[in-house]
Amino acid sequence: MIYEIKRTKGFILSSHAHKESDKIFYIFTKDFGLIRARGIGFRKIESKLRYNLQNFYAVYLDLVRGREIWRITHATRVLPVEKIIKNYTKFLFLINFFRLIKRLIPEEETNLQLFSHIAEVYKMLSKENFNANDLKDFECVSVLRLLHHLGYIGGGIDVSIFVTSVLSKPILAKVSPKRRLLVSHINKSIKESHL
Repeated sequence: MIYEIKRTKGFILSSHAHKESDKIFYIFTKDFGLIRARGIGFRKIESKLRYNLQNFYAVYLDLVRGREIWRITHATRVLPVEKIIKNYTKFLFLINFFRLIKRLIPEEETNLQLFSHIAEVYKMLSKENFNANDLKDFECVSVLRLLHHLGYIGGGIDVSIFVTSVLSKPILAKVSPKRRLLVSHINKSIKESHL
């Protein structure tokens, strides 16, 4: 039987051990949306995948579709994660952001706008220096945009600039005075989603 190898980019949201030496990964991919993929023999010392497949990594993947789950045949890191992991508050934000993505997104539903947003958030986290207040503003806008791309928040007058503009420092500077309103929109949307 010949298997077709699919190549895509993705973000590893989480993983857990499976059987003796395998690992199951939850990956949000550019071309297939949220998928579950198995790294066969991943936990063995001689595995070539183990160094490029860690939680919170941005990766290029070669995948083979199985009956119930994808199988990872090759992976390469795309973006560095070290700067994020070394900063506790950034890392905590990324963990919670990826948990929310995993919770809200249905499996195997492609969403290119959302993938671009996640890539934008990931790049800003690794490049920008945020103080505590800036990081709260960044978190607020990131989650607001996530919910907007999933259809939980519309582009109303009070949130439109934050969900339609390019994610940048000038946009983040406008968040502080409206943060309380934006957080209420976020909480209302999550509550109404029943997830």
